[in-house]
Amino acid sequence: ADNTAIEAIEFMGNQDEGVLLTMDGVRMRVAGCVFRGTAARLSTGISTTGERPGESIIEQCSFIGLAVGIDVSGGIPIIRRCLFQDLSASGVIIRGGGAKTNRRTLGQENDPGSGWNNFNTPTIDGFAVINDTENELVMENNEWGTEDEEEIRQTISGEADFIPYLGAGNAILAASLFCTIWDADTQAPIETATLSIQPSSYGVVTDNSLGVYGFPAISEGTYTVNCSAPLYETVTHAVSVSAGELHSVIIPLPKLSAEGEGEGEGEGEKNPPACHAGDGGSGGGAGDLLLLVAVLLALLVPATRRRGTER
Repeated sequence: ADNTAIEAIEFMGNQDEGVLLTMDGVRMRVAGCVFRGTAARLSTGISTTGERPGESIIEQCSFIGLAVGIDVSGGIPIIRRCLFQDLSASGVIIRGGGAKTNRRTLGQENDPGSGWNNFNTPTIDGFAVINDTENELVMENNEWGTEDEEEIRQTISGEADFIPYLGAGNAILAASLFCTIWDADTQAPIETATLSIQPSSYGVVTDNSLGVYGFPAISEGTYTVNCSAPLYETVTHAVSVSAGELHSVIIPLPKLSAEGEGEGEGEGEKNPPACHAGDGGSGGGAGDLLLLVAVLLALLVPATRRRGTER
């Protein structure tokens, strides 16, 4: 069904060939599920067709005792932090045309929302990943059951960029960081923010759900979260995440003062400087007041003359 979520469900196969979950032209989120076959290893865990599954997320799922873990025809879903083990054919198959409908990857070094899959290649009889498209498939930051580059290459069919890759046992150590961004005065969610974390090579994050921004697959460590949004002050927040931890923080953003509005914006005019009597500038308050009157008269006289001419 379109726009549905399935979480913490165990799917059991039988002795016949078949698909345990089909995404036929639909958008879904599948999280924390187990797709388990039998000793015959004939079933497929998830099959996707059409472009709509390219907007789907498959995360923290286990594919065990099957023929194929995930079979993709069309848009490529986000596949992250999944385990592929004891398979008779392949972990993931990307059919011809799959990479043409979007440019999604199976993991990218600078993407904090991808990768960290564990392809337990010693227990997969065929290829860990089959890329049947004409394009190179990016699958960085994944674990392959070996740390030998040539051995990893032999477990992949088709063009692939798998470097850098994770060391053995590291895939389960991925951490997650979720930041709730809201207005400091009203606590209303802010959905126009841009977040980044330093030090890291991860790109900025703008996608959110009602003001919740996610870094679902990152290394453990101490980071500085940089958060900015139009009409709000830029805020930094220090946070530490442990291996395998799901960490969440709330970051309130104060509104910019009237004098600060427009600062840092890439287009449009900034607010003109305000005139303040007695602000201590050159000429003093009286000089500022006379200057303001002179400017108003200069603007007023031409306008009066035009109106007189029109009459």
